[in-house]
Amino acid sequence: MKCVVAVAAYNAEERLERCLSALAETEAELEVLVWDDGSTDATRAVAYRNASTILFAGGRVGVVSARRRLMDYAAAQCNAPWFCFVDSDVYATDPQWVSKFADAYRDGIVGGKLLLPDGRLWGAGGCWRLNEHLPSLAEPHVRGMNMPDGPEWDVP
Repeated sequence: MKCVVAVAAYNAEERLERCLSALAETEAELEVLVWDDGSTDATRAVAYRNASTILFAGGRVGVVSARRRLMDYAAAQCNAPWFCFVDSDVYATDPQWVSKFADAYRDGIVGGKLLLPDGRLWGAGGCWRLNEHLPSLAEPHVRGMNMPDGPEWDVP
């Protein structure tokens, strides 16, 4: 299975190495895109060390804009049916995570769910088909971020 994985990173030198190493262990054929969002540490050097990574060094645009730019690039330039994003501090522990996301896909997006210690939701990433509807942050499944957890967010 082919998949584009986008990682937006800002001063993520210490976390990005683990994230990219975990992506390298994934069973899917990945094209990894990293957006360095104006980091002042060695984030860019970490991305360069990973041979399968395409690095975009942009100014400070923020994570939402960085993800959008990577989605647009992937839709126009990459030859993979799947697009996922992960945060630079998230690493996959299951080598089959891409195929499991693809198997669970419906309604436009599927993603991981992290809970903060106080019970609020935080996303670990998302996955959807390229060249279909690209979700915006105004949609309900994305709006769940930073809201109280509840059964409405548990979609098997």
